[in-house]
Amino acid sequence: MKPCSVTFRRQKKTAEEAKQIAVFMRAFLKKITLCEFILDLGLMCDAVQDLSELSLDLQERDINLYKADRKIKNTVQLFHERIENPGPFYSVSLESPKNMKFKGIALHRNEKHSPAVTSSAFYESLKQAVGKRLLEGDDADLPECAKVLDRTYWPENPPNQLTFGETEIKKLALKFCLNEREILCGFRAYLQDNRIPDKLLPL
Repeated sequence: MKPCSVTFRRQKKTAEEAKQIAVFMRAFLKKITLCEFILDLGLMCDAVQDLSELSLDLQERDINLYKADRKIKNTVQLFHERIENPGPFYSVSLESPKNMKFKGIALHRNEKHSPAVTSSAFYESLKQAVGKRLLEGDDADLPECAKVLDRTYWPENPPNQLTFGETEIKKLALKFCLNEREILCGFRAYLQDNRIPDKLLPL
C-alpha cells in the first residue's frame, strides 16, 4: 500500500502545481494583453534602446571627456524631443488603442482604470536623470577645454601655432593638480610631433 499512497500524493501535488501554474498563466496573459501595458512597453523599449546606445558610446576606446559630454548632451536633447516626437516602438504601440489589437493579439482595458505612463512625464524624468551626469559649476567648461586634446579639432599647421589650446591646458592642469609647465610643454610637443609625449600622459 505504501507505494500506492506515495504515488497518490505525488499525483495530487502535481495536480495542485499544475493548477497554480494555470492560474499564474491566466493572470500573466491578462497583464500582457492590457492596452496600458503595451503603451508602457513601447515607451520602455525606446528608452532602453537609446540608453544602451549611450552606454556603448561611452565605452568606446577613443572616448574622451569632450566626446562623452557631447554624447550625454545629445541624449538629453533626444529625450527632450521625444516628449513631442515618439520613438519607433512607442509609435507602434500608440496604434493599439485604436483597434484594441497588437500584432494580431486582442487587447483589453485595465478594469481598475490605472492609466498608462504619461510619455511627457516619463521622458522629463529621464532627461533630468541623465542630465545629472553632466559637469556643473566650475567644472562645466572642462569638456570644452579637453577638446583641444583631440587632433580632429586642431587648426591647420599646428606646429606653427604652439599657443593653440594654451589656456585650456592650463585650466585642465590646475583642475587635476598637475604640473602646469610640464603639461604645457608636453602639449606643445604633441602639436609639433603629432605624437603623445610622456609629459602629457598624466592628463
